[in-house]
Amino acid sequence: MRAITAVWIFICMAMLLPAPCHARVTGLCSNCHTMHNSQGGTAIQTSGTLNPSLLLATCVGCHSASTDDTITYLTPYLEPGTSSSSTSKTPIVFNITEPTTPLAGGNFFWLTQDPHKGHNVANISPSTSAPPGYTTALEGTTGALDWGNNSLTCAGKYGCHGDRSQATEIKAVSGAHHANGSTVATSYRFLDGIVGVEDTDWEQTKSATDHNFYMGKDRSIETDTASNDGTISYLCAECHGAFHNGSGNISSTFASPWLRHPTDYALPNTGDYAGYDPATLYNPNVPVAWEDPQIPIRSEAVVMCLSCHRAHGSPNSAILRWDYKGWPNSETYGCFTCHTSKD
Repeated sequence: MRAITAVWIFICMAMLLPAPCHARVTGLCSNCHTMHNSQGGTAIQTSGTLNPSLLLATCVGCHSASTDDTITYLTPYLEPGTSSSSTSKTPIVFNITEPTTPLAGGNFFWLTQDPHKGHNVANISPSTSAPPGYTTALEGTTGALDWGNNSLTCAGKYGCHGDRSQATEIKAVSGAHHANGSTVATSYRFLDGIVGVEDTDWEQTKSATDHNFYMGKDRSIETDTASNDGTISYLCAECHGAFHNGSGNISSTFASPWLRHPTDYALPNTGDYAGYDPATLYNPNVPVAWEDPQIPIRSEAVVMCLSCHRAHGSPNSAILRWDYKGWPNSETYGCFTCHTSKD
């Protein structure tokens, strides 16, 4: 496995519920950039792969760690223009060793153990195969993607974060860490146009009252996509479209019997499902989305892609949140959270 030099970005999160929050870089410019590409007295690099914007590292390099910690805390500093001291923290999504407390998106560590346990992102475990459920009739506006010659990246045209119209990762997130007011900067986790409310420690600690809030949409028909824009499932559908929309891909009438598990679909409050009220006793291990993530109420709870999957990587196949293959012996079988009478 390729060794990665951990270079930490100063990121502060401002969290005010019920309003959404956004990442913003504070601190010394040299924490992230080098003026002459000679940080620490090393020779100026004039050939090979150069990092754009005079950055010290790539997305993977900044959000990685050689330890098992999933948040890196740096030396407290004085917030500019104030007398209050703050501590920067960087979310770690790729650990060289198994992480102790993975964040909400999971961790790419498990991808290095098994290519089926994470999104096959470049610089960790690349793959040029098309994503499962991929269709050229993408739900978003990116158009057909050439997966035969390209691998998934963190951001950009072949990634999840940033401006999807940009070919490179750095251009895709340019200015976002500085909270420059772009749609990327104001979107949930720099997922352009996606709405949500971020937990202050990215769910390193989590409980029924300490977690992310995602946006979902109770669709009326399986091809209802335009009004679905902004949800986390909509983002997933840009590459996994056949799992989300299209006539015949879910059911003939958008009702049982289902061909695939519904997404962006209201969590019923009858039968099995009446036993789970996420508005009063939320299970962060089996999250739901909300039509209004700032005001979550039971009647607007929505099943989404992340109800069952992690975004980055997990110990389980297909990036599932629990050991689906291990049932009935698995103690983390999450289906029973919603299907309460099946336990």
